[in-house]
Amino acid sequence: MPRDAERPASIGTDRPVCREITDRLLLAAGRGDVLAFADFYDLTAPLIFTLLRRRLGKSGEAEQATHQVYLELWRRAPRFDPAAVSAFSMLLLLAHRELLGHTAGTLPGPGDDEDDLDDKG
Repeated sequence: MPRDAERPASIGTDRPVCREITDRLLLAAGRGDVLAFADFYDLTAPLIFTLLRRRLGKSGEAEQATHQVYLELWRRAPRFDPAAVSAFSMLLLLAHRELLGHTAGTLPGPGDDEDDLDDKG
């Protein structure tokens, strides 16, 4: 697929996340540009993985969570509107929701008592 005219020529993983760049990349990904999504991933995934690993505590769980976040972002990319939310904010929201999904199984529910939680630990 040809590179989109709106996409920057190259993205280095050592560059800071820039709203203009990430928004353009996600817009291009929403039009089906797989290379733009790959650039977006390369630019942002180290930050998201680190965030998830710090919260989940295990690299394997963080890798799976990161995969789910980017899969959901790919699904939502065609509806992305940078006037409503930045691409990076959308990404952080999805990471937050993924964390909530992981921790939902560890939080006490109705009928759970504290003794049961100690046994699950």
